[in-house]
Amino acid sequence: MVAAVVVMFYAGQVLATPRAIPYWNSTAIPLQFLLSSLALSMATVMLMEVVKDRAVTAGQLGVLAAFLAGLAGSIVGHLMTRRTVPGKSHSLELLVRGRYRIPFLGGVLTSGTILPAVLALIAIAAGGSRDAISIIAFVILVPAGFFLRLITLRVGIFPPVRQIPAPNIRIRRDTAAAGSGP
Repeated sequence: MVAAVVVMFYAGQVLATPRAIPYWNSTAIPLQFLLSSLALSMATVMLMEVVKDRAVTAGQLGVLAAFLAGLAGSIVGHLMTRRTVPGKSHSLELLVRGRYRIPFLGGVLTSGTILPAVLALIAIAAGGSRDAISIIAFVILVPAGFFLRLITLRVGIFPPVRQIPAPNIRIRRDTAAAGSGP
């Protein structure tokens, strides 16, 4: 179990360490990867319970909802911090307004994180059979975890290089030597 947690955390930590790519350089990245992996692990355990014809407990659904709530919080927190840093601002533009807006906001955040958390909470409140919710959570979380990682890699860009202005050099023309007098 300890080795599994280290592997879940490690991939995000490798990305977060270098300062060259500001979007990745955050403690939120390893936290997102860890919480996403834990949520998918819990969904896998619940799916195995269903396959073995065992009851999925309210506690399992509660743990799943807690992992997903933490994941949503870390994603939103990461989107809200250090927004003006060059490089990260460009990454955020791609995530929130650019080409990754629908897969990230609609797929990863809403459908892949918030929706399964809400379904888990509804299943806890409703009681009864939780098998369908467990299967749905697993089916949703597999692609959501993949796209979280893929999009995180794709939007990590180097900040634009700032051009240093040329020194202000004035070239003096000798008007007398050029043949035109004052």
